[in-house]
Amino acid sequence: MCNILNSWRKSLLDDLITGISKITLVFDPDSLLKDELLVRELFNRGFELIELEDTIEFRYIFESRYRKTLEADNYKELIIITKFSKSESSNIPFDILEKSRQIAVSLSGIFPNLSYSVLEKLDYNLLDYVYENQSKKKVGRLGYKATKDFILREVFNFESDHVYSEIELLRYLLKMHYEGVSIPSTLIERMITTLQRSHDLGEPNLFEIITSSSAFYEFILERWELFVKRQISSSSNDESNKSLRSNFKYKGLYDIPFQDQSLRVYVDSMFMDGLLTPVILSEDDVERIKDKWVLNGVTCSEAESSQKKLIGIFSALDKIEFSNIVLHKEWVELATKWADASAIFHNHLSELDSETRQHYIILRTKINSSFAEWLSRNFDSLITLPPSSPVMLHHVPKRMARDIDVNASNSRSALVVIDGLSLDQWFTVRRYIKSSLTDCRIIESAVFAWVPTVTSVSRQTIFSGELPRNFADSINTTNKEEQYWLKFWKDIGLKKHNIKYNRSLGKGNAKEDIDEVITNSDIKVVGLVINTIDDIMHGMELGASGMHTMIHHWCESGYLVDMLEHLTSQGFDVWITSDHGNMESIGRGRPSEGATAESKGERVRVYSKPELRSNVQSDFNFSIEWNSSGLPSDYYPLVTMDNDAFIREGDTVVGHGGISIEEVIVPLINISRLNDE
Repeated sequence: MCNILNSWRKSLLDDLITGISKITLVFDPDSLLKDELLVRELFNRGFELIELEDTIEFRYIFESRYRKTLEADNYKELIIITKFSKSESSNIPFDILEKSRQIAVSLSGIFPNLSYSVLEKLDYNLLDYVYENQSKKKVGRLGYKATKDFILREVFNFESDHVYSEIELLRYLLKMHYEGVSIPSTLIERMITTLQRSHDLGEPNLFEIITSSSAFYEFILERWELFVKRQISSSSNDESNKSLRSNFKYKGLYDIPFQDQSLRVYVDSMFMDGLLTPVILSEDDVERIKDKWVLNGVTCSEAESSQKKLIGIFSALDKIEFSNIVLHKEWVELATKWADASAIFHNHLSELDSETRQHYIILRTKINSSFAEWLSRNFDSLITLPPSSPVMLHHVPKRMARDIDVNASNSRSALVVIDGLSLDQWFTVRRYIKSSLTDCRIIESAVFAWVPTVTSVSRQTIFSGELPRNFADSINTTNKEEQYWLKFWKDIGLKKHNIKYNRSLGKGNAKEDIDEVITNSDIKVVGLVINTIDDIMHGMELGASGMHTMIHHWCESGYLVDMLEHLTSQGFDVWITSDHGNMESIGRGRPSEGATAESKGERVRVYSKPELRSNVQSDFNFSIEWNSSGLPSDYYPLVTMDNDAFIREGDTVVGHGGISIEEVIVPLINISRLNDE
């Protein structure tokens, strides 16, 4: 983790000190003050932050939340952040201009010698490395291409002018994915130009195996299976190997020399850490393997393969100090790894010994304890982060809108919200999607749901693109979702006949359910809600493992795959997400608060006054009084953490509403047709 005072943030923080003005107006066209570490530091220094984008919304929030506060003796100084540049100050309300201290910040001011067009597409964490290397190298002024080459060389150790051998390329990609390095798409096109000089991988293949770890691991496993077959058979050109190769999803670089020590060290580690799934062989074939180091990547049954992977993930998680995790991206990475382990655990529960089951419980408790503490401190700072790479659910429609061309007939986008789908349950669902949609690009990520993790709060943020405080009058219902969905897209510039919304889906015939979407070429955006997973959850008596079993049955019906195939075939760019996950929980007692609670869930209770909430919390000390500036002013949730529930002592339930990592971090998947090459 970088020292915030030795990074590009220092010059900004030097200007943002308390005791100078009650209001500081920051002209920030590059959204630098949305950096997670910067926001957190400003909160720690005692500032309140508010955005000024829409003047009407700003005026309401400023007058209702901050005007009186600023007049009090114990006021907190306010930083108003606007994307307008200083030359556009006429867009700022006059009274704010008159009463505020004004500062202008920009990427060009911090990186005067590098191309702005490249820098504006980089994540904040990458700017740390760029800043460090810019200072060390004392670079002169660089153009667009030279800036890309500088960043690739100094930050990612990739030489754009080098001709990479097969071993060098594979070693680079193995190291990159094993260490979790993510290269921004604006630089990948430059990498692809370099790599295509000497390798037969097509551009779509290269793009996928560089940008997606799951795609890269799939690419490696295809070739690992071929390598293992050759270990077994003395003939390197037998028919089965030819057949195997012809069915590869990713073409090119077929024959990887895994025995090369520089590759083997990474492949071994990937199997040990559960990143790669061992190939299933017969016992006789395992006996015939020539090189015994290969045994790390083979097994005799699916159950054994899954258990090997589970033990590998547990081993990797045991090495992490969860309380030291700082950034939301680190929690997303951890949640994804934990979801992979949880999916294996619940799908193979009956085959696992008591030691493995206990190991799972210990890890879950440690993870959720640290996550709850981190989330309580940092949730509000997530709200301010930019939606270009969505962090929270209300960012999702804003991210979709970036790809919609209002005037182009072939620009279409669909949002499929699978109500209640947790990240580990996505791992169960995705195997059906990946095996069927072989002509599609699938990009997997995850985002934070809103707390409390209930449908009426979190799902409405998806369809409105707003914070819950902005739909306070409908906070306990979902009946206005369609209205909010229409408003969001009308504000973008679409007409009512371009927009569609439908819910209560998931059973029957998917094509019939979305027939109007398929046949009506006027429809450019569609929002769809599948309720099946949530329905399964609220009737579930067999715990989390029973959930996975029922999800398998639902996936086998083909409904979801049919829906996605029909949408993508009609040119829709599809986004899949969920409003919240779920958690198998154990009852710790039911509060007897009579009519004082506005909402009485299994893992959350909501009150209209903080005093009422505090009275209940004192008797149920496993719960947390949840506060967020994004919630309505009269909405006070009492939430649970790990696997506790507000139900009869000892009873079990699969529920939601709390702040476990399983409920809060949910899948965000983008599916699009690959271009015909």
